[in-house]
Order: sequence, then structure tokens, then C-alpha cells
Amino acid sequence: MSDRGGERMQAARRGASASLSAQPSDTPRAFHYFVGQSSSGVAVDVYQEIVAAAWTSRRRVTSHAAAAFAGDVLGRMRAAAVGGLRGADELEPVRRNPLLWEIKWKMGSARDHRLYHSEPGGGPDMVALRFHLKDVSSGEAATIEAAQEVEMDEAGWRYGDGVTNRWGHSKSCAHCLDP
Repeated sequence: MSDRGGERMQAARRGASASLSAQPSDTPRAFHYFVGQSSSGVAVDVYQEIVAAAWTSRRRVTSHAAAAFAGDVLGRMRAAAVGGLRGADELEPVRRNPLLWEIKWKMGSARDHRLYHSEPGGGPDMVALRFHLKDVSSGEAATIEAAQEVEMDEAGWRYGDGVTNRWGHSKSCAHCLDP
């Protein structure tokens, strides 16, 4: 069993300002999409997770709404790449893994999305590891937190799986936000 209070205090000490996503840069940092396998062995492409979420993020999805949602996600990732994220409503450290950060989207009372990323630096600077819809349907804090922890752990697994080959990143990378 984890020490949730201790995890939260450690994450709070780290603070959002320690993230590259909150440190301004004149030059955008390389933000790579994880492409590989999930912890269960299923093929994963984080860009495709974003696209899939765009089509399932609302009850009635139109192509315009899906494009607007995907554009918002990519826009916030671009802001992160130049250190333009501010405040806990957009960015916070992941309490279960000190190597990960969480970028947040709030879309109504029951539509929260999360992007977990790491900031290893040195090519790529940032790696998008997992994008998902936060499940708040139960309305119970413990259930919501347990589901969120599963997602955090998946992002941590993807980080560890990709670290030896730099998550497939290359100099002119087709799996980066803006190659």
C-alpha cells in the first residue's frame, strides 16, 4: 500500500516551477510522442491516444469539435515546449513518480483529461507518455484516485520501457510534436 500523504508532500515540494514546462525558452524543446507497447503488450502511439480522446471527449462529437479538442491539446503541448505553462490548473508533478509531470485539461464537470510526460532532456527534451480521460464517473474520491494511479503507473512503465532507446526519438523525428 502506498503512502499517499507522503507522495503528495514530495510532489508538492518539487513544485510545478521545477518543470521545463514552466521555464520559458526562446527555442521550443523537442516534445516526443511515446510509440511502443503498453505494460500489457498492446501497441501504443500517444498521438493516437490524443486523436481517440478527441473523438470520445463529448457526447455529440462533430469533426469540428474533435479538431478543436485536438488543437487545444497540441496547443498546450506547444506551450509546454517553450515553458509557457503556469499554475496547478495546467501542470503539476506526478505524486507516484518523481520523473513524471501531469498536464491537465478540464472540459466540463465530468471531462478531465491528463497527459503524463517526462523531461529527460538531451534528445528528446520531453516525452509524452500517456494521454487519457480521467474517470470521475463514480463520484467517489477513493475510486477516482485508484483509477488515476493505474494511469500514472502505466506512464511510469512506458518511461522505463523507452529510456534505453530514448523512446525511439531521432534527430529528424516523425514522432515529435513539431519535427
